[in-house]
Amino acid sequence: MLRRRVSLDAALLERVSDANEVPLGTYPEAVLAVTGGGRLASVAQDPASPSPFVRLDDRGRNAAMQTALDQLIVNGTVGLKAGTPVRAAIAAGKSGKLPVTGELGELCRLMAAVDRLKSCIIMHLKVPEGLEAGEMPSGVPPPGYEFGYTVPFGTTAALILLVERPDFEAGTRSYTLRTLRAEISRMADFLFCDAPAGGVLTRGPSMQVDASVIVNTKGGVATIDHTFTRRPGEERAAGTMITGGTTPFGKLQKKESESRPSRDQLVKALVAQFVTGTARVARMG
Repeated sequence: MLRRRVSLDAALLERVSDANEVPLGTYPEAVLAVTGGGRLASVAQDPASPSPFVRLDDRGRNAAMQTALDQLIVNGTVGLKAGTPVRAAIAAGKSGKLPVTGELGELCRLMAAVDRLKSCIIMHLKVPEGLEAGEMPSGVPPPGYEFGYTVPFGTTAALILLVERPDFEAGTRSYTLRTLRAEISRMADFLFCDAPAGGVLTRGPSMQVDASVIVNTKGGVATIDHTFTRRPGEERAAGTMITGGTTPFGKLQKKESESRPSRDQLVKALVAQFVTGTARVARMG
């Protein structure tokens, strides 16, 4: 079945720059499942998942989605008749015909666009055990996962990401439009953060970031997995990179290498790596 071409808001995307991100809101997982924004409705139940929604059985999930849909209809975000069953809303969302307005509507259109492209960068920001997120220096992102999906807009060299950040304790996911460089710079800010003299981060165990670059092609997928660690006060991080993936001709040979990048070198290398990979895909398309 052919999918309808997604029309994106160019004025919204043109506001995104290395110095300016565009927040798109925070939503309960049940709302995202109903509208298709998080592709959660079809995810299999997993009692061990950190996601409260994914832990629900079918009955609990359907009840949560129906309640969410009813609220969206009442407040005018979804233009369906009161009492519409959640199955009908999900079917409309899959075909791109669910009438969703406002920020959530724009998020749904963006998610539909990036779902076709699928190339992404996944970051896991880790603090040493026993260090609380509230103790991070001002301006440094908190620990957690961030998923950055490429938005098909503009030039490959100025990539915009739709960044998803789950809060599993709250059962929500937040979305932001951010440039590739700004997102990787956040990772570097986290890894290279140091508190003032006497602060929690001036000594102690290493900070760690796991970052996976995933580039999909017509014939397979290439993966580049990074792990960076750095002890407070050090000028360089310790990095390990493992590359692999598949092509129409079989698996790519797995390769592993090590590096000692500074903050600027880390940002430059990861930006170039992702831009080169996505540009290659664009040429193949």
